[in-house]
Amino acid sequence: MILFEISREAFLPFLVCAFIIGIMLGAIYDVFRIRRKAARKAGKRRLDFVLTLFEDVVFCLFATVCMILATYKLYFGIPRWYAYVSCALGFFLWQKTVGRLIMKLSDKIIDLIARAFSFIKRTLLRPMFLRFKDLTKKITAKCRRHKIKRKDC
Repeated sequence: MILFEISREAFLPFLVCAFIIGIMLGAIYDVFRIRRKAARKAGKRRLDFVLTLFEDVVFCLFATVCMILATYKLYFGIPRWYAYVSCALGFFLWQKTVGRLIMKLSDKIIDLIARAFSFIKRTLLRPMFLRFKDLTKKITAKCRRHKIKRKDC
């Protein structure tokens, strides 16, 4: 007994959308994999375990929400097994093709991100910190000159 007739017009777009969602999820998961590899290099084992657990839960919830929204938008809220297979196939193909390439380049990606953060730290954060430090020194010097108690400053 079929409760809802399968629409041929909605079948292919739903299948393609699920495949694209799988590819997108594979790309997002690669970001987590690169972060994990960087944490392993830094030697932060305890923090990495907790963060990995949290990331996996968030990723699974995000993947579930993506598929539920696609199901409601494209197929009237009726889940179909072939959509989930298509999503898994997209994820698997990403991991076996582009994902492998990205993980081979991950050391260079990690190095590039580290250099970018170092540049930001050197050119933006450090000068701001030094200016703040100079400003606080000037304020404390004025307070000492006028013999104002710290509570009043």
